[in-house]
Amino acid sequence: MLSRLSSTSARATTKPADPTAEVRGTGPRFGEIRTQSAEFPSSSLGAGTTTNTTRGTHMRCIDCTEPATHRGRCTTHHGAYEGRPNVRSRRARGRRRANRRDAAARLRRRVQERGSAWCDWCLGDFPADGVDVDHVRPLSLGGEDVDSNVQVLCHSCHQLKTRTEFGTAA
Repeated sequence: MLSRLSSTSARATTKPADPTAEVRGTGPRFGEIRTQSAEFPSSSLGAGTTTNTTRGTHMRCIDCTEPATHRGRCTTHHGAYEGRPNVRSRRARGRRRANRRDAAARLRRRVQERGSAWCDWCLGDFPADGVDVDHVRPLSLGGEDVDSNVQVLCHSCHQLKTRTEFGTAA
């Protein structure tokens, strides 16, 4: 019984492993985080420049060893990547999709071109800098940025609408 107590007390008094100690082994195990330094050649960042690669301060191109400057690629490989037909069509499709959901910006441009607009609530005529483009149902409450959900309000009506919807002073 005495030997059992002494072994239990010995286990309780041993120190846990130091979490800041360097992990050694062939590769990272589940839950381990390794930080390592990388030496960049003198031609790219200066002689002997050392940076922490886990923080992402200086990344290498995913196609070569040059420093990455554009979306994980060097300037040369980024240009080649962006020139691919499937990438160009995907970017164009994204721009078209964004323009369909840009009703507030379109209405703002029309008001600026015209130079004046009337408030949809008080029906007063105001200069372009005296009105706000507002979403009838706010985006934060599930509204969409489509033409049927935008309106022009003067500053005072816009503040009143915002206070009634959100319960705060605008």
